[in-house]
Amino acid sequence: IKANKSKPFFMYMNHFMPHTPIGASLLFVGTSTIGIYGDAVHEVDWSVGQIIKTLREEGIENNTLIIFTSDNGPAASGSGSAYPLRGGKFDALEGGQRVPCVMQWPAKIPAGTVCRQIASAIDFLPTIAAFTGATLPNDRVIDGKNMYSLMTGVPGAISSYDTCGFFYNDSNFRPIRRGKWKYSLVWADKRLYDLTDTNPEVINRSKTYPALCAELDSMSKAHWKDMLETNYRPLGNTDSMKVSSERSITGNYTRQNRVTDSYYYTVHGRRIPVAQINSAPNGIYMIRTANGVKRKIILR
Repeated sequence: IKANKSKPFFMYMNHFMPHTPIGASLLFVGTSTIGIYGDAVHEVDWSVGQIIKTLREEGIENNTLIIFTSDNGPAASGSGSAYPLRGGKFDALEGGQRVPCVMQWPAKIPAGTVCRQIASAIDFLPTIAAFTGATLPNDRVIDGKNMYSLMTGVPGAISSYDTCGFFYNDSNFRPIRRGKWKYSLVWADKRLYDLTDTNPEVINRSKTYPALCAELDSMSKAHWKDMLETNYRPLGNTDSMKVSSERSITGNYTRQNRVTDSYYYTVHGRRIPVAQINSAPNGIYMIRTANGVKRKIILR
């Protein structure tokens, strides 16, 4: 910061904590009331504070954008909580998907404002490119949207997302959100939630709004078809990875499909029954054994 204070600069600081395994340096151990997890959060707070203090001392805080956010909700194995949201990391519930995002830019963002519109981390690229005058590449699709008006509290600004789908690594969970409504078909159970409820994703309103469920279900199927079929792309080069010559894997695997009670592999969110693995396309397959061990198999 000090070396670049007289010109535009970009700093990306990826705190490891409070990711597992949880830990904190000696200066912070025992400083919280909830154990080592709280100690780790205290240290992150201190670290961010040092950055802001430096910006302030160098006289550039007013025109510096700070974005503090996370890529997922708290892990069930930690002491974090997304309350009153349900769920957490690896979950399609709001506790896993809706994460804190705090932005400070005194020259542009009014202090104390709250935005409740839909936005995503993929929006950072087009947004920052827009206000810095950078040109986005035109040889690929950029999925993110410019959320500058949301950031800066423009009156009446609304999200660029009319609907948004939630990716989850089990194809039986395909939630989609439109406005305040979030719909998912969990196994054969239709679930419709009003996210403006005090405790979201508790009251299932699917029987009250069957037509809305049908509409959102159709949109969810279209979204996943676009993602997993129309625009499906294989993983990158796997030449350097250990390759299994076996096309069929024997063993006792977790029963995951409650409807047909059959074993299957999950491949990029798409279910492939074990019986069909020989005809599966080349690629990397992740499976989980009955004792919870993950295995990676590459088919060619």
